[in-house]
Amino acid sequence: MYDIVVDPKFYGNGIGRLLLERAEEFSSELQLNLGLFVHADNSPAITLYKKSGYSIKQIPVSKVFKVNSQEVPIGDDFIAREMQDDEYDTVVKAEFDQFKKKVAFSAAVETDVEKKLHQEHLRKYFNDEEKHQRFVALTKNDEIVGSVWVGSSGFNKLIAKIHEVTINLGDQSDKICNILVKI
Repeated sequence: MYDIVVDPKFYGNGIGRLLLERAEEFSSELQLNLGLFVHADNSPAITLYKKSGYSIKQIPVSKVFKVNSQEVPIGDDFIAREMQDDEYDTVVKAEFDQFKKKVAFSAAVETDVEKKLHQEHLRKYFNDEEKHQRFVALTKNDEIVGSVWVGSSGFNKLIAKIHEVTINLGDQSDKICNILVKI
């Protein structure tokens, strides 16, 4: 669910809760889990979700930034840059491994279904490649340790969203964790 909109002059009348209940019923009829997406500054929606028994696990943040396609150092041990064509298979395999965990969390599915769902997820990238980009984080020895897929949000042409973040910890887990803690 991306939006529950209630005119501010009608706040406090239970309209948001009623709309949420209808969305839950519809999701249940379809036998689907319901995911909620909310802007960090939408405190009425966050309050409603919490009162309705939802746990807020992540709140998206946004930032305006300058485009920089060159290699960027990350600490002393890593660099980040645009993904190159020959790295695609490695990155997508790591994304699929992570994707399977998400799908397994939401429903028990067969491997063929996981692959199909992942292909549908990837189709967003291929259908509008000029509005999407993947970046990789590498060791100084060119070992891929992470990737991020960012692109058009689909709901607002002025907003990009992160579609996927993958971290391949491997032997670098301590260094990566230290960098993430500093950020």
